Amino acid sequence: MKKLNQIWRGEISLAWAYWGVGLLGLYPVFAFFSGLLNFGWTAAGFKAFPLPFRMFALQTFGTPSLATLLVGLVVFNIFLVVPSRVIWRSANRSSTKFWRRSAKGHVVVSCIFVILGPPIAFFVIAGLYIQSALTPEFKENTPTLIAEAPALFIHHTNISIPKGAVIAHTVYYRLPVMDYEFGNHIILDASKINLKGWMDTALPFGEPIKRSKPDPGLEWNSEGLKCDEPERPESRITLPICNAVKSGATAWHIKKRIDLDHVVTLTIFPKEKLIWFYETSW
Repeated sequence: MKKLNQIWRGEISLAWAYWGVGLLGLYPVFAFFSGLLNFGWTAAGFKAFPLPFRMFALQTFGTPSLATLLVGLVVFNIFLVVPSRVIWRSANRSSTKFWRRSAKGHVVVSCIFVILGPPIAFFVIAGLYIQSALTPEFKENTPTLIAEAPALFIHHTNISIPKGAVIAHTVYYRLPVMDYEFGNHIILDASKINLKGWMDTALPFGEPIKRSKPDPGLEWNSEGLKCDEPERPESRITLPICNAVKSGATAWHIKKRIDLDHVVTLTIFPKEKLIWFYETSW
């Protein structure tokens, strides 16, 4: 206890105070990240902040308990107050003017950095994220999408694309919202395979394909297929899907829920010889 009191009063060498108690001089960095975490935890409750920034704080940092907030505050003070006080007091005892002023200058700059840095960093990061999140994204039939389609198909359905089926249309879109809402379409032309035979034996998601009534809306929709542009050459492939979604009729359909807001569906169109894979998250 006596030794701790001596350290607290700065009755140690300046080198030991800076490199030891000051964590190799990096204590402002640790304090900065601790402060950023604490600021993020509390930012969601500041009603003076614009709603997008509060939503970012809630999504990124979550809602901590009171105990977590208190622990975070204690950790912040340990990283900032304790080293700053010990270095400052130890510097007062130093006989070398240069190192005394250098150490105190480091403490002052560190305190300014740690106090102003976390809120500035929070708003910069949040601003960049919001700008990115609110920028819509749309890709259609790109070489990357086509190349990645087989792996995406097998990853979610646990079966390969039927041999002989052709990737006829691919789409990836991301909506301009704070939550990461996106969709992946893979439409296969199955005109050159025995589609009925494949349907009888295939087990996507480990289950047989049956007729059912899909849940329209978020889980089953034609977002990204540009159904309002029937003159497009791709409409030969997309129109049957657009009409099916619009009518809401029963279909050869199977669904896998990955998460509460993340669903993958597989729909078969025997008449049109199409297989429609759709992944969506909202």
